[in-house]
Amino acid sequence: MRVSILGCGWLGFPLAERLISEDFLVHGSTATKDKIALLEPAGITPFWITMNPELSGDDVQVFLNTDILVINIPPGRRREDVREFHVAQIRNLIVQIEKSSVGHVIFVSSTSVYPKTSSTVTEEDAENPERRSGLALLEAEQMLLNSTHFDTTVLRFGGLYGPERPLGRFLAGKKNLPNGSAPVNMIHREDCIEIILQLIQKNVRGEIFNACCDQHPVRKELYPKAAASLGLEAPEFQDDDHRTNKTVSSEKLKAALGYHFKHSL
Repeated sequence: MRVSILGCGWLGFPLAERLISEDFLVHGSTATKDKIALLEPAGITPFWITMNPELSGDDVQVFLNTDILVINIPPGRRREDVREFHVAQIRNLIVQIEKSSVGHVIFVSSTSVYPKTSSTVTEEDAENPERRSGLALLEAEQMLLNSTHFDTTVLRFGGLYGPERPLGRFLAGKKNLPNGSAPVNMIHREDCIEIILQLIQKNVRGEIFNACCDQHPVRKELYPKAAASLGLEAPEFQDDDHRTNKTVSSEKLKAALGYHFKHSL
């Protein structure tokens, strides 16, 4: 089976390596020409593709000569026009997908599609995101799901951590941080990769899934402990007893795949 990964970076590259180890044929794209040299030695057929917001670079239709497309291009949070720009990226991409052999799209989204709330959220609760990037992702999800030319599976990952991105470095040494009593929604890169692999192997299509590990410790407990484990200065939080963050439920994913998270917080 052939898989193309649009965005072979911190998550996409080890995902490609894992798929190759399971005998998939993998195309991988990067928007940075210097990284092309890293893909081929790993067994990935490399493509240089940019989305500004039109697709350009190497032959997009050759890249999309595949069975499954994994879209792993998060919207840029710092752009003032992030919603309009990312939606244009996905709209242009859909035009190309609909001319290709792709039958299944796996879209890497985020739990930022949920509103600010102090309750537990499930996949049905996505509305009125706090950030423009969340609005961009929510609209992109719907555009992909609405296409009749291919099936889409949406994965809403929590905050990603893992090699090169250890939890202990996130807030180390920072002072007077707010929302110390807010629960966190995190997922390790290894779990992200395993979940995508199982979705492909079990041919799960047309669904939306949250993906966060089962534990949701509060910020003022998690981050100081994580910093100490790396020998870094612990962050300090303001005195507050207010829960100001959602807890994301992954029960639907666990039921659909029979999945057990490999990493806990």
